[in-house]
Amino acid sequence: MSASQKIRRGFRWVLLVGFVGVALPTEVSSLEPERQTVSRSHEQFRIYADADAPGFDYHQEDPPSLSYCQSRCAEDAKCRAFTYNTAKKVCFLKNKASARLRFNAGAITGRKSGAKKFIIRKKRDAPGNDYERLDPPTLTSCERLCGSAPECKAFTYNTAKKVCFLKHKGNISLVPFKEAVAGIKVAQTPSTPESGLTEVPLVNYGGTFKVPVLINDVMMLHFTVDSGASSVTIPMDVASTLVRTGTIDASDIGSEGNCILADGSETRCDKVRIRKLKVGGHVIQNVDGVVVDVQGELLLGQSFLRRFKSWSIDNNRQALILE
Repeated sequence: MSASQKIRRGFRWVLLVGFVGVALPTEVSSLEPERQTVSRSHEQFRIYADADAPGFDYHQEDPPSLSYCQSRCAEDAKCRAFTYNTAKKVCFLKNKASARLRFNAGAITGRKSGAKKFIIRKKRDAPGNDYERLDPPTLTSCERLCGSAPECKAFTYNTAKKVCFLKHKGNISLVPFKEAVAGIKVAQTPSTPESGLTEVPLVNYGGTFKVPVLINDVMMLHFTVDSGASSVTIPMDVASTLVRTGTIDASDIGSEGNCILADGSETRCDKVRIRKLKVGGHVIQNVDGVVVDVQGELLLGQSFLRRFKSWSIDNNRQALILE
């Protein structure tokens, strides 16, 4: 059996055992956080799979799903974290997020991290586009200065010299620099350069421009726009996280088939229905997707792009234009 066949069978096994109540095998070592998630109420969480956080409970209830437990915590200002027991379907709301995590198969813990205002890149600098230089004592102060200024679209902070550079442009090119931290402001509302068009800013990852996509209301990840890919493509670790959060179930899994990769080659892959993708102000439901191995790329393929009247990449604005 080839490595790719093992990966595909492994993904299907994770899906199947999850539906009959068997503890899902975690891919997270040392209780490291899963991909960052965002709730419907715009409170951001870090999700830890197969992890419990004993103590600090102030409320317990029996919600039908993980997403409901997360939304209850998001809506309550007192709640700083939650743990959901997937086997017993019990939700524990916590007034502190400092409890030490312990391994517990089948438990999922989420910790609030506040509304996401910036995409933070450590050990990265973004030369140019500065309109102001300041000397705040901390990175947090620099971030707050940019967050409070409408004209500030991004910042970099030199951690050694404690210097903050505010930038008037958000589509910045990042370069490695050990003593720098770069922050790119998350667009709150998409701009509309022309009537009927939506402009979604792209983020430069080492020369590759990617677009932020919210998947099934729980994961914000950056995809490469690729018209050569027949479907939206997600790696297996992303799919496994969606299973754990309850936003992929048996009804979303299609048959194994052929899919076209970014380089034009064909491979066997698992087909999956992605319930919701949000890009800018657009929400597209029931999108055909495929699951590839963990080294695969996040690709925004034709199954998403063809749902629009037209789309294009504006190199001058460094933005995805959707109509």
